[in-house]
Amino acid sequence: MNGFWLGIDGGGSKTEALLLDSGTGALTVFRAGGINAIIEGEASSERQLRKLAVDVRAHVDERNGRVLGIHLGSAGISDIAGGGTWERRVIADAFPDARTQFGIDAEIAWEGATNGAPGIVVIAGTGSIGYAKNAAGDIRRCGGWGPLFGDEGSGMHIGRETLRAVSRELDGRGRKTMLTERLRERLAFRTKAEFIEKAYGMSRKQIAALAQETAAAAAKSDEAATQMLNEAGAHLAELFLALRGQLAWQQAVPIFSYAGGVFAIGEPILAPLRAILADHGAVLTPPHAGPAHGALRLARRLC
Repeated sequence: MNGFWLGIDGGGSKTEALLLDSGTGALTVFRAGGINAIIEGEASSERQLRKLAVDVRAHVDERNGRVLGIHLGSAGISDIAGGGTWERRVIADAFPDARTQFGIDAEIAWEGATNGAPGIVVIAGTGSIGYAKNAAGDIRRCGGWGPLFGDEGSGMHIGRETLRAVSRELDGRGRKTMLTERLRERLAFRTKAEFIEKAYGMSRKQIAALAQETAAAAAKSDEAATQMLNEAGAHLAELFLALRGQLAWQQAVPIFSYAGGVFAIGEPILAPLRAILADHGAVLTPPHAGPAHGALRLARRLC
């Protein structure tokens, strides 16, 4: 009977799972919708995780196999003992004999990006958080306060600033920006009243997705969009630098890396972040692998 390991990265917009066949070394990818119940709601999140679990179980059963170890990381899971109640139930139903482990998304992002080496990882997707771990195993977190008074540098933060820039131009209080026309087309509004109605009807995920418009405008040298991304990069640098000062580092230069959809914007967000870190003697390193690979590493460690 073949043994399998399963690593699951449960995001707010999508879930990715990696299944490794211990016999052949074959790696299979499974995907589903978001399972962060804070964003998607518990009922929807549970449906998505069950669908993914059913797909994985069918694949394993076809190969007369057994899942040995599973690690699931998600922003919706508290790191308080017993966190991830409904996630535990879904996984136990599908894989009753597997060893299982549940944790926050920052942990698997760190594991994947640094390949388990001491360092700091900043995750910027819908929200933002920093996670650091040194050679002694000491852990610190920074950020992750949510959209009401935190998540600076995240997709939600950039999207919110994008809406603000458009409102200011419509009022005649702010500079002219191509974001106004881009959002007019995306949201299909004509008047200020329609803009308010459309904006306040958007979900967190939809607001965070506006960062794509900001990135496109910055690529065309739009001043307002460029400034927003520079400011976002500065906010993310704050997470790195705060965490560096909170731990004792046995090596001279810990790894500084990153994960999350905001970094798909590329140089408009990476360049200001890289420049600020360089001013503080730190080098930004591309991630070794993604969060799902980090979850898989932790799943293998269970066995």
